[in-house]
Amino acid sequence: EKYYKYLEKNNIKDIIKNVIFKTKGEDYFPSVAAASIVARYFFLKEIDKINQKYHTNFPLGAVDKNIVSFAIKFIKENGINEFKKIVKIRFKNYNRILDLIKS
Repeated sequence: EKYYKYLEKNNIKDIIKNVIFKTKGEDYFPSVAAASIVARYFFLKEIDKINQKYHTNFPLGAVDKNIVSFAIKFIKENGINEFKKIVKIRFKNYNRILDLIKS
C-alpha cells in the first residue's frame, strides 16, 4: 500500500502491478540473500578506502554516542564539506551533529 501511495505522490506513471513485498526476503529468495552479501562486501571495501583516505577508522552505525563524538572530531579536523561527502545528510543524526557543532 505504501509503495503505491509513494508512486502516486511522486506522480510516477509507470506502475508495475502484482509486486511481491516480503519482509526478510532473504528467507524466501536466495537472490536477495546473495545481493545482501555482495552489497555488504562492496560497502566494506568502500569503508576501507575512506579509512585510508582520512587515515582513521570510521565507526559504523548511527546513534551510538561514540559515533557522534567521532563525527564532531572529524568535522573539526576535515571540515563540514568533507563530512557531507561521507554521511547521509538526510538523517536526523546529521542535523543533531550539526547542532552540537554550532553550540
